[in-house]
Amino acid sequence: MILRATTPSPLFIYAATLCRFVNDESGRLNPVKRLGLWLKQCGNGISQLSQLYLPILHQLLLIEEDREELLQIIGSITLLATPLPLQSLASFLGLDEDVVSHWLRNLHAVLERPTNPSFPIRLLHKSFSDFILGEEAEEFRVNAAKTHTLLASKCIQRMENVNGLREHICSLRETSKLTDEIDNATIALHFPPELEYACLYWVHHLQHSARQFGEEIPFSRIYKFFEAHFSHWLEALSLLGKLSHSFNILNSLQSLVTVRVVCHSCKSLQILACQDTDLTLLYSPTRIQNCFPLFMT
Repeated sequence: MILRATTPSPLFIYAATLCRFVNDESGRLNPVKRLGLWLKQCGNGISQLSQLYLPILHQLLLIEEDREELLQIIGSITLLATPLPLQSLASFLGLDEDVVSHWLRNLHAVLERPTNPSFPIRLLHKSFSDFILGEEAEEFRVNAAKTHTLLASKCIQRMENVNGLREHICSLRETSKLTDEIDNATIALHFPPELEYACLYWVHHLQHSARQFGEEIPFSRIYKFFEAHFSHWLEALSLLGKLSHSFNILNSLQSLVTVRVVCHSCKSLQILACQDTDLTLLYSPTRIQNCFPLFMT
């Protein structure tokens, strides 16, 4: 083990990850047998990262049909802009929490899985993301553009669903309250981590989806989202104390489509045009202020 962990270069994470793999958390598997399994699968002539991570992934995939689900979970954890806790991750991906928990238990060798369920799940070391996104991962390679497209789609779904964005989302009796006057617990109740994540990072994932955007996620979907939820999205960012982020997010979106936000004195939010990659927004600042005075802090 010391030889493999130090040749051609010393990698502390090599020894640390191998120890986590051998010491199965469930206690069901004999550590000696697991070490033997790893040594058997760890062939010569391959890179240290392949020696380290391929045996871990191979022992996970006993049923070929599970591959897509496994890679969806691994890819999401790897490419999320900020990590999510178990319940939020399962809800965000539309998977049963028990299913995600099962995979996370079996991935304990490469993940930091906190005992507190409200804490986010993180990769143990960046070398795993380098490996899983590269050619060395072979059949376990995560397609970054495809996964970003999936995550962008999940963000939009989460904002659009029944428990997503809507007018007066916090159901406040006094709509004239400023955001600083609203109790944090009230905001947290209406904005679980996955909804907050979706509001902040949907365009980030669109940006990294390469050519998938416009094909897998048609431009008309962005049009429909803005038509139904543009003011709700701004309200959400205001409540989260992230309203200033909207300028950067819209600027980033402009690198993908032509977005023109036009002020007008009309009483409704409209989208003037959505032609190919050209999106024009028409909105009334007066309506936005009336819709959610929280915006004007």
